[in-house]
Amino acid sequence: MESKQEVFKKEKKEKLSPEQYHAKIEKSLKYSISDGAFYSIMQGITSSFLVPYAILLQASTIVLGILGTFPELLGALLQFFTKKLFLVSYSRKKIIVILAFLQSLLWLPLLFLPKFQLLHPSYVLLFFLCLIALCSAIISPLWNGLMLDLVPEHHRGSYFGKRNIVIAVTAFLATIIGGLILNQFTTENKFLGFSILFIIAAFSRIISTLFLSKMYEPENINTSNFSFKQDLQTFISFITHIRKESFGRYVLFISFFKFAVFIASPFFAVYMLKVLHFSYLQFALITLASVVTSVIGMKIFGKYGDTSGSKNVLFICGFLIPLIPVLWIFTKNFYILFLIEAFSGFVWAGFNLSTSNYLYDCSTKNDILDHVSYFNLFHTLFLLLGSLVGGLLIEYLPFNSLERNILTVIIISGILRLLTAIIFIPTLKEMRLIEIPLEKGFFAKFVAIKHVQGFIPETIGHYDKRTQKKMLDSRLLLHEKRHLFFNQENIQQETKGSSLNYSNYKDEKENYAKKSIQYLLKSVRKK
Repeated sequence: MESKQEVFKKEKKEKLSPEQYHAKIEKSLKYSISDGAFYSIMQGITSSFLVPYAILLQASTIVLGILGTFPELLGALLQFFTKKLFLVSYSRKKIIVILAFLQSLLWLPLLFLPKFQLLHPSYVLLFFLCLIALCSAIISPLWNGLMLDLVPEHHRGSYFGKRNIVIAVTAFLATIIGGLILNQFTTENKFLGFSILFIIAAFSRIISTLFLSKMYEPENINTSNFSFKQDLQTFISFITHIRKESFGRYVLFISFFKFAVFIASPFFAVYMLKVLHFSYLQFALITLASVVTSVIGMKIFGKYGDTSGSKNVLFICGFLIPLIPVLWIFTKNFYILFLIEAFSGFVWAGFNLSTSNYLYDCSTKNDILDHVSYFNLFHTLFLLLGSLVGGLLIEYLPFNSLERNILTVIIISGILRLLTAIIFIPTLKEMRLIEIPLEKGFFAKFVAIKHVQGFIPETIGHYDKRTQKKMLDSRLLLHEKRHLFFNQENIQQETKGSSLNYSNYKDEKENYAKKSIQYLLKSVRKK
């Protein structure tokens, strides 16, 4: 079996000077933003309109319910059984490019579904959406690994923040354009409108693939060993102790909460289009009402979560979310429903943010991959179960009208959300923040120990712009020195033709991190 050093030499593609290396990285990051923009066009112009397309194909309520959840479950299952294989993929970019191009082609068969005779067109739609989701399931971890190699650690927040803004804006515009396109066609020609959307989605993904193919791929030297038998034993151990561990209780809470949500969630589109008879443009606007407020919610709950912890955010949002379905049953007015969805976006932003933060707070670098796969598997399984239960209830409730059936399911969803929050939230422990007092005074100074960011000096009750700027500059300077130090060491060793000494590299990194922490503590005490 090849050693790590032999694999590293074997996979070495080219010798680059520091200037050439950084130039390739900068170009790749720009290509990644362009890729994200066109990928979000594909998502924005299709994701909100897949249920309306299935309604047009006269899909049953059960198919409508599982349309957005069953493909996700298949993707989560694929990631669960192959998660460790992604770590040792030495040609990540090739796999990503091939699957992204295949994904673009999979939108084109949807144009011909109305003429399909062998099966009901809605089943064929579900089949192709599963294939698209499987492509995404394989691409996602490979792309994440590639981006972690490309983006410097101390620039990740600013870079992904910029990229996410581009994605949000383009997806927002794409969804509005999709609604306008569908609004231009009469009932008889609606299929032509959806065909235009799918063609735009296919070409957007092709352009996205071109940008992906231009990105630089650094050498992947991760040679982690994996064993399916060992992974299975770890998973069985997780299930048997699921109620005893903080992460297990968190997974149960999110799974049951999403089960309660998805009893009704897939059928809001049916309610708007079939019961309230909203136009496609009105449907798109209500769907997008939460976008702006979610950005505001992310900022507000993000700051609050940093100081008060993720559990407090989960508590607030977990008890506000059950109000949303209750508000829906009291009005049919488009403008009021728009405001309700704006409130929904604000609250769900805090819930989703604290959910992801709590996941990382419960995890270490050694078990993060397992935790993410367990979370995805449980949470998507309960999404599917919730949507199936909702579809069966709407199909078999004893009321004679679709409106009453849907409203009953919405009420049941709200009650179950509240019960889940009451039962599970008190069992969660705060995992995000530990406060170490450094000084006594009118304003309390402390060091926040956060899983992702490490030791961070902060001040409660006071904000001094100059002091904060000095602390930020010193923190960035330390990150920059650490990055340059290890980059120069790697380049020197590579140019000499020697392989990396992994144990020494690890020891040096730990020693440098300790010195950085000591420096930060001293700087806080002086200030």
